[in-house]
Amino acid sequence: MVRSSGSWIIPYKTGVWVVMLCIYLIHRYLLRPTPLVWVDSYLDDFLSVPVISGITQTAMQFWFGQKFKLTWKQVVFIALYLSVVFEFILPKFSSRYTNDLWDILAYFSGAFCFILIHRKIAKSNA
Repeated sequence: MVRSSGSWIIPYKTGVWVVMLCIYLIHRYLLRPTPLVWVDSYLDDFLSVPVISGITQTAMQFWFGQKFKLTWKQVVFIALYLSVVFEFILPKFSSRYTNDLWDILAYFSGAFCFILIHRKIAKSNA
């Protein structure tokens, strides 16, 4: 494949979070419950940070140009924010939400995967 000024990389980056979004939506609305309890419990949490980060980065690239990239600190902040809101604050106000430390691990694992994927993309684009 011939690379012309790195323009092929933007659709690839967008494709990664779109695939994750599709997996999330299929699991959430079509395949639930699955025989694997841990998938039902943690897949959505794992995918939430890459999906939110991907949507955010794509929107920011639209507004500020293709060179905009979320830093690892911003991605970790998204995971931290989701952890605090969904694992500590909301369980105090609604019985629908439960405090689960494994969910926090899933948020940060998703953030780590997002960071690794985008570092690999950046290296291949250099």
